[in-house]
Amino acid sequence: MTKKSSPSHIISLLLNGLFLRCPKCNQGRVLRGYLTKADSCSECGESYEGLNADDGPAWFVMIFVGILLVPVLITLGITDAFPMWGNVVAITVFTTGFTLALLPPTKGIFIAILWYMRQQK
Repeated sequence: MTKKSSPSHIISLLLNGLFLRCPKCNQGRVLRGYLTKADSCSECGESYEGLNADDGPAWFVMIFVGILLVPVLITLGITDAFPMWGNVVAITVFTTGFTLALLPPTKGIFIAILWYMRQQK
C-alpha cells in the first residue's frame, strides 16, 4: 500500500474536503462562494478544472436529510404534542437548515474525491 492510498491519507483528504480546504496543500479554499467552485487554489495554484461535482452533493444531501427526516415525521405523526401548523414549521426549518448546512461540506468532499481520483490516473 503506497502512502498516497493509505487510510490516513484518505481520511486527511476527506477532512480537507469537509473543511473546504485544498486537497493538495491543505491551505487554500475549494469554494469561493457558498457553492461556487474556485478555479484554482489561492495558495498552491492547483487547478480545479474538470473537478465537477455537479448534482452528486445535492443527491447525497437530499437522501441523507430524508433518512433523518422520516423518524421525525413518524414521531410527529404519532404524537399530538404540537398543532399541525407547528409540525409544518418544524419540518420546514429542520429540512431547510440541514440541507443548507450540509451542501458546502458535501461538495468539498466530492471535489476532494474527484481530485484524488484524477491523481491516481
